[in-house]
Amino acid sequence: AETLRRAAHEHVVRVFSVHYDGPKKHVYIITELCDGGLHASIKNGPLPLAIARKYVRHALLGLEALHGRGMVHRDLKPANILTTGGAAKLSDFGLVTDKLVAGYASQQGYLEHLAPEVILNARTSAKSDVWAMGLTIFRLLNGEPWYADVQAALGIDWTDPPAAIHRVKYLL
Repeated sequence: AETLRRAAHEHVVRVFSVHYDGPKKHVYIITELCDGGLHASIKNGPLPLAIARKYVRHALLGLEALHGRGMVHRDLKPANILTTGGAAKLSDFGLVTDKLVAGYASQQGYLEHLAPEVILNARTSAKSDVWAMGLTIFRLLNGEPWYADVQAALGIDWTDPPAAIHRVKYLL
């Protein structure tokens, strides 16, 4: 909980408390309430450029704050950027870590946004967060993943994660 509270920044969703239900092995993270999110905003197409620019800037400032504290988000995607009061904030801290070994953490995150080095080496870093943010920016500006046609042509099916990762490793 203390690690997430250290992430305090105007473009990072505030974490009030973290609770662990031992018997069920569930973690509950109590955060500030936000109005919406970018995933819903792109369901019907890309964001207008001015809005995308503003929200991307906010998300990058939030990411810079996490990285500046030695933390890696590991799950950047439009659904994890929430909006409230005209501002964008990074959210979904289930995979955030500050347990880095030589600058890397274990492989976790949204499979479709994993950087090639994460797939090959099973380690995330601030660099893999930047990769995921780049894919997120593309989705915000285009309304769909950059690889939608490519993944179909290469036979990559993310509904079967182990097979998809195996296929990507083969192609790399």
